[in-house]
Parts: sequence; structure tokens; C-alpha cells
Amino acid sequence: MKSKCLSLLALAASMTCSQAFADASPSLEEVTLAPIVSAANSLRPGVVEDEYPVKQASVTAGVSSSSRRTFSTRENKKPNGPAKADSTPAVPGHSNYYGDVTINYVMPSEEEPTVFRPSSFESKPASLTRNLGSVLPECSGKCGGKTCCCDKRCLSFFGEALYWRAGNMDIVYAVEQNGCDPATAIPTGPQGILSPDAELGFRAGFSCPMTDCSSIVATYTWYNADTSSSIMATPDNFLASQVTHPSLENCGMGSLASSAEFEIDLQFVDLDYHRTLRRSCNWNINYTAGVRYGSFEQEFQSQQTLAAAVGLANVRTDIDFDGLGIKLGLDGERFSSTSGFFIYGKGNASFLGGEYKADYLQTNQFGGGTDIRVSREDYRLSTILEAELGFGWRSCDDRFRISAGYSAMGWHNALLTNSFLEQIRNGGKFDNSDFATFDGLVARFEYRR
Repeated sequence: MKSKCLSLLALAASMTCSQAFADASPSLEEVTLAPIVSAANSLRPGVVEDEYPVKQASVTAGVSSSSRRTFSTRENKKPNGPAKADSTPAVPGHSNYYGDVTINYVMPSEEEPTVFRPSSFESKPASLTRNLGSVLPECSGKCGGKTCCCDKRCLSFFGEALYWRAGNMDIVYAVEQNGCDPATAIPTGPQGILSPDAELGFRAGFSCPMTDCSSIVATYTWYNADTSSSIMATPDNFLASQVTHPSLENCGMGSLASSAEFEIDLQFVDLDYHRTLRRSCNWNINYTAGVRYGSFEQEFQSQQTLAAAVGLANVRTDIDFDGLGIKLGLDGERFSSTSGFFIYGKGNASFLGGEYKADYLQTNQFGGGTDIRVSREDYRLSTILEAELGFGWRSCDDRFRISAGYSAMGWHNALLTNSFLEQIRNGGKFDNSDFATFDGLVARFEYRR
């Protein structure tokens, strides 16, 4: 009798558990999506992304309204017909700052169960992952058309303020020493030096679209820097000129004061083809190929009283370069998905072939007929490397952009005034290959129509 009771109790318990399991299990119309559950439990709001183009997908958690979580894509539903996906894909993982959020959800309370009931699905299942900037299938491999990651190019105008300083161009034009005899004179310390300070320049241009992903960009750059200096000899000391020709004395009893001026003028005209190389919803990489004209001018002048037979010596130099060549470059941007801020970087390389024309002239106050002239012409291929990093902000319709950053430019295989003067004093051995730099801050404003 006891064994029969135990058997009946076991049978009742088994039936009760089976009924409870059936009540808790989803019906044939309910599907549990393990990948979605796992992803949803690990994500924060606003960082969820749909990897595949899913049409007519709407997944709703079977929980109370107070803790309901919803996953959905944008749909256009007709009154009497099945749901039809929008022909323009939404922007996965994008915030409301620049478009609708493709997938939204509200975290449920931890004590309530999570059962997903899809209302409609096509053949491709939804897969939810973190938005880490991965390239979506519909955005990779092409640009243009109605994709989520390629905005159309438009006519734009831009202007930049350049606050650059020229480097490797300092000129020592006079040195103080305790006498004028080269065999016994000893420098006492002070020197007359020309060192260009930071100056303002500008860059301006416009961009004209060719296709949705390419444009022609015309740019003009201008920069000018000038500086002046003077030096007076201290009592019982004299000034020895460092820029006069070695055939004449560079120091005398009247060498007590010296002055000098130096000016730099730099100009570029660029005509570039700019195209998107790769683009996602929150970053892009572009390449540039074009032609560049470059002009680089340097002017120097110095005055100093030398020996009594020479009087006031005036030294002038003028170095001009005009070159034409190709320009290649890359640039990229990384956008914030929750605001208008972005960071950017760019780099360019130019190869300009042109002729350097350098002239030296020394005129002496009392040395009639002793003017000294030296001229030099040298064809060179100069390499110009540029890099820039910065950050900026754009309006929600991307019509206005403001950015600021740091830029650096190196001009290789140049002919600079300081080395030109040094070569003249060394007897005219012109075998130099100079390197000039320009670096500083850049601020940019852009308007897009």
C-alpha cells in the first residue's frame, strides 16, 4: 500500500512539472533569439548596431510595460498590407544628432524574464553587436547612392588662418669681439642674429563636386614673415661682419654698429582631385591627387661700417624659387555619434621641380668700383612634406564646420639665405642641400551649400 502511494505521488509531481514547463515555454509563434538576448544584456543604450540589412523586423520582449525592451528597424506600413521596408536604409548605431536610431531598446528590470517574440522576419536574422566603428556590408566597397555611410559632396568654401613660424633660417650677421685682427681677436659674446618670429598667413579655396564621392578642390596659400635686428658694440670692442665678402676686411675701427633685415614670402596654388577611399557611419578616409605651383622668396639686407677705406658696407641677397609638380595625400576624420565634434588628420607630399636664382651684392661707401656681385642658378627637385592634426565641430546639417589644429611642413633640398652667405664667405663652394620648416597653429572655417 505504501509503495502504491509513493508511485501515485511521483506521477502527480511529473504531470505538474510538465504542465508548468509547457506554460513557461514559448509557442510555435514565439522564438527565443539567444544572440539577441546575449547582446542586449551586454549593451548600453545607444551603442547597438544591426550588422545586416534586415527588412520588416520588429522584436519585442514579452515583459511588462514598465520594463519593456524593444528592438526595431524603420518601417513604412501600409493600412492594408504587410510591412514594407524603407528604401533608404537607416543609419545603424547613429544618434539622433544626425539621423534616426536604427535600433532602440530600454533595459528591463532584472527580476523579470526576457522572452522575445518576433512579429515578422524575412530570411536573414538580426545580429546585434557593439558599435565599434566596424564597416557595415552596405557601406563597404562602394560610395554613392542611398547608403547609410556616404553623404553627397556639395559645393563648399573654406578659409584658414595660419600662425606659422619659419625654422632653420636664422642668420648671424655680426659678432662682437675684442679686436679686428683675425689672428688675435676673441669673441666676447653678443651677436647680431635675425630669427623669424611666428606670423599670420592664410589659406582659402573652394570645393566643387564631381560625383557623390569626389570633388575638385582649388586652394591658394600665402605666408609672409619679416624680421629686423640691430646691435651696438660695447666699449673697447668691435663688430665683425659675418656677411661681407672675404676679399675685403670685415672689421675696422669704425665697426661699432650693425643692422639687418630679413623677409620670407611663401605661396602655393593647388588644384586637387579629392575622393573618398573608405567610409563608415562615423569615420572616413580620403585621398588627394593633384598639381601644385610653389613660390619661395627670401630677401636679406645688412648695413655695417667697416674700415675707413671702405666706409659703410651694404650687403643684399635675393633668392627666388618657382616650381611646379605633383601632390599626393591622405586625410581622415572620426566623428562623434552623440555630438557634432570630430577629430581629423591629414598628410601631403609634393614634389616641385624648379630653379633657384640667388643674387649677392655688396656695395661700399668709399670703395668706388669695388662692388661685389655673385649670382647662382640651380635647378632642383624639392620635396615638401606636410602633416596636420586637430579637432573640430560641425552643425547638425553639416553645413558649417569649424576646426583647429597643429600643422608642420618641411621643405627639403632648398637653398636658404644663411647657407648662401656662408658659402660666399667660404669662397663660393655651392654644394648645400638645405632644409626649411614651417609649423604652427591652423584654424579653419568651412561653409557647405
